[in-house]
Amino acid sequence: MTRVFEEDPEQQKVIGLFTNTTSGAGLNGSDPGVGKTIMAVQTLVNRKAKRALIVAPPSTFENWESTLKTVSGQELLLCANSKTAGRTVAELQRNLAAVQAGEDGWYFVSRELFNRQNWKQRTSGGKPVRTSKGKASMSRVDIWCRKKPFDAAVFDEVQMCSDAKARTRQTWANLNAGFKLAQSADWFGTNLENMYTVTHDLWPGFSGLNRAEWVDEYLLTEFDPFSYTKKKAVGEQWPGFFASTLPCYAALQSPIEKPVPEKRCVDMLPAQRKLYDKLAQDMAAEIDGDILVVEMPMTLSMRLKELALGMFRPVDVMRKDKETGEDKPGQTVAFDPGAPSAKIDEIKAIMRDHPGEPVIILTSSSKFANKAAIDLDGLPYTGKQTPEEKDANRLAFINGETKVLIGTEAMSEGLDGLQHVCHVGIIASRVSVPYKNTQFLGRIARRGQKRRVVAYELIARDTVDAGIVHKSIERILQNNQAKAIQKQKEGPE
Repeated sequence: MTRVFEEDPEQQKVIGLFTNTTSGAGLNGSDPGVGKTIMAVQTLVNRKAKRALIVAPPSTFENWESTLKTVSGQELLLCANSKTAGRTVAELQRNLAAVQAGEDGWYFVSRELFNRQNWKQRTSGGKPVRTSKGKASMSRVDIWCRKKPFDAAVFDEVQMCSDAKARTRQTWANLNAGFKLAQSADWFGTNLENMYTVTHDLWPGFSGLNRAEWVDEYLLTEFDPFSYTKKKAVGEQWPGFFASTLPCYAALQSPIEKPVPEKRCVDMLPAQRKLYDKLAQDMAAEIDGDILVVEMPMTLSMRLKELALGMFRPVDVMRKDKETGEDKPGQTVAFDPGAPSAKIDEIKAIMRDHPGEPVIILTSSSKFANKAAIDLDGLPYTGKQTPEEKDANRLAFINGETKVLIGTEAMSEGLDGLQHVCHVGIIASRVSVPYKNTQFLGRIARRGQKRRVVAYELIARDTVDAGIVHKSIERILQNNQAKAIQKQKEGPE
């Protein structure tokens, strides 16, 4: 093993478990923030995998890529059919062709492409075959292993293929790999019966029971007239017992006081990207016929950070001059409800991964908070509101009247009660005071929380989110410095 793990004996134990198992698979149900990516990569390296496949959300690619590079120096090859993460379409398609041709290497693919590539529509007499309900009839082609099986494969967020009838689940269950690793803190999703699906895909038939027998053996059920079996699972008979019977299972717990956000990198939508690059280069851009101009480095940095959140439009305003007190024309920006936003799209994707769960969201922009509250059918919580308005929205969230509460750093302090109804937090954009980002997550990671706290941070690729300092900002700083030096040389008037 590399020195990366020498100071974490708990991770070492899990890595050793997955490395040495002869069961052919492993299930990592560890909490968010305890290093599932690191443990997975080191396990596959230890198992000397030359041909490996990682199926995970696209926004996690950079994390997997950097971890693999750190651990073994190897390159992670991204497979896709459209431009993403700064790669050309040609490069991504070459990687896709290589993995399906059976070439060695470590490959990364989104779960959507993983599923879509593995199925084709049935035809008869040159015509598409459809089901009795009019849907396309599909057949599995096993394209990923047609030429050569994998030494190892990982499915991240495995709850997304836990539905027994889903095609993604069938693709994963039939993937030919010497070792399979599935991982997720909520590995069976919201349906306890999916415990059977996930585990039997890893170790077929290990329990010796069919699905109905397994439910009777391990779960508590109650009568449900709307269910096919007339039963609804409401809990485990002995919580945690079934997991303890699995051939190779690990679940490290994360201290609730310090949840570590999972970073999700997103590509800005084309209109966002074009406007962002123009503004960063020229310090001015045309938006729907209006010209937005910025002159101060702090203003440019703020506008770029806002643009990384979503598309905006310039608004002319009058502001008082601090020195003279006179009204002078100026500019600000406004976010319109429904305007394009890659981050809102990613938030919706995360919410789909946690169906029905209340979510709190942090952003550095109160304007964006108001826009996102409308787009996500939620409520805002910002410093622009009165105490009465904020408290009303807080109570609406706690009482279940809304599933989304999105706000600024006002959410970081003096806000209690959220932990009783919510365990999912998203940082859409960091606020300027670092500790307030941590305090925001402390609204749900605090005494009274009964569930695992799940935290995410959204980062727009190649933007100020990722620490990019644009040349235009450097140029403004240099110009302002030169003016200050010249004025100092000239002396007082």
